[in-house]
Amino acid sequence: MHNYRVSSYVIPVKLENEDGKYFLIHGYTGAMDIVSEKLVSF
Repeated sequence: MHNYRVSSYVIPVKLENEDGKYFLIHGYTGAMDIVSEKLVSF
């Protein structure tokens, strides 16, 4: 089994206009995505 960890460069930003949604930004690569609060807390 693999042990994964979240990158230290991930920046979660809570979206004000969408309940339970976060904007994830990877500060090193510039990757972006909108994810659920459940995924952020994982």
